[in-house]
Amino acid sequence: MNFKPFQDLNEKDVINLFALNTATGAKGTPVVINTTGGWNNSQSLVMQTAALNGNPSNTRYASSRWAVSATVRAAVTGEKPFAVQLWDVKESTQFGEATIYHPQWCAENQCVPSGNVVPVARQGLFLVGPFPAGDTQPNSSRYAAVKGTGDWGVVDVVSGVVPSGAFGRFLGGRDADGYALVDVNCR
Repeated sequence: MNFKPFQDLNEKDVINLFALNTATGAKGTPVVINTTGGWNNSQSLVMQTAALNGNPSNTRYASSRWAVSATVRAAVTGEKPFAVQLWDVKESTQFGEATIYHPQWCAENQCVPSGNVVPVARQGLFLVGPFPAGDTQPNSSRYAAVKGTGDWGVVDVVSGVVPSGAFGRFLGGRDADGYALVDVNCR
């Protein structure tokens, strides 16, 4: 899933403490806190790669690379997400250059290098999609839940009970582009 530019969220609902546990990841992915990589005050940074000592002419790759030790991972079917990832995680630019050396490009493209903190939102309004025409369609009586690994699914209310793992309610049907407005609440 992806976001359209329309978002309504409070900055107090955005958490900037966790890195994604994989090298790449898409914004809009529901995430949960990694059980082996939760927050730890005594060790918040870990060395991701050691310094290269053999090639002084290429100093670009001669620095140690550090990563945040607290991590999140993509939620799977049946899990209630901790939050929704707001930015992409990318290792390289469209030209194949490492994103770690292009912070301005990352900011302009709303992405972070792997190991860096990725912003996640606990609640807010998002225009999410596209939802394929053949799948269950979002409408105001359906909820968002995780389908597969990190993908959004549409679930119905059964006997007036909100499904376990639901983390948002759709506020209407999908538009011509396949996007639907959803009120995310991971609290």
